[in-house]
Amino acid sequence: MPAKGPQINRLAYAEDIIIFSVGNNKTIRLIMEQIHKYEMASGQKLNANKSFFIAAPNTKVGRINRIRNATRFMDKQFPINYLGCPIYVGRKKICYFEEMVAKIVKRISGWQGRLLSYGGKVVIIKNVLQSLPLYTLSAMSPPKATLNLIEKHFSRFLWGSSGDKNKFHWSSWKNLCVPKEEGGIGIRRMEDINEICSIKRWWRFRTCPYLWVEYLRARYCVEPIQVRKLLPQATLILGKLFFMRETKRKRIFFGILTQATAVFGGTIGQVKDHLLKWSITLTPPVRFKFPIF
Repeated sequence: MPAKGPQINRLAYAEDIIIFSVGNNKTIRLIMEQIHKYEMASGQKLNANKSFFIAAPNTKVGRINRIRNATRFMDKQFPINYLGCPIYVGRKKICYFEEMVAKIVKRISGWQGRLLSYGGKVVIIKNVLQSLPLYTLSAMSPPKATLNLIEKHFSRFLWGSSGDKNKFHWSSWKNLCVPKEEGGIGIRRMEDINEICSIKRWWRFRTCPYLWVEYLRARYCVEPIQVRKLLPQATLILGKLFFMRETKRKRIFFGILTQATAVFGGTIGQVKDHLLKWSITLTPPVRFKFPIF
């Protein structure tokens, strides 16, 4: 933990708890004693089958066995899922996001046997299927191959299938994602949605006093107040945030907007009957509208 940053020893949300500690016998014994006290006070029992621990890389087998005997938990390796998002070490891989793709495929399989028109399928893709991965996209950016795989499942669902064979695709998915005014059907591309989520994540990192923001600034940023420079050991996710900063910071402007569809910062002031807000533009060309989060 960085000396100037927040000292984090646990993460807790409802019944999902992660505890950070060293692996000596004294610390493990104290942790298990506190868990036992909680069980006695609340009447709830810890599920040892669902609990596990992760040791640091190159940890000796003897220490892993000692922790296993003291906690009665099994050891695991990265990646793991926490609150529906994959936690991994190193470069992101397609297999880490298989659960997100599986949710979409499962939802699509429930509509395959129903008689749906092309217009109804487009509505389902826009309002249901494309909203399923938003939770994961708001926290991290999956590989482009994962986004392309999701769009491939959307395309197969739109055009349908006959037995084990897919029906003929009368237009490419890229042409379908063009706005209606330009000849498409107005479906947003997954890469565009991922880019918007990255911009929103960068803005939260820049303005919001969250715990993860304070930790990343103290751990990886040379100038944590202005956030101008990163240390060499910065993570890939933090590097992605700074890449979005350099590409989108020049396109932020302030103005009087009467019908803004992408307002991340909220209301700045009021001039007569109009609200003074800020927005982000993508020019040229504008191929989609910003989704409302």
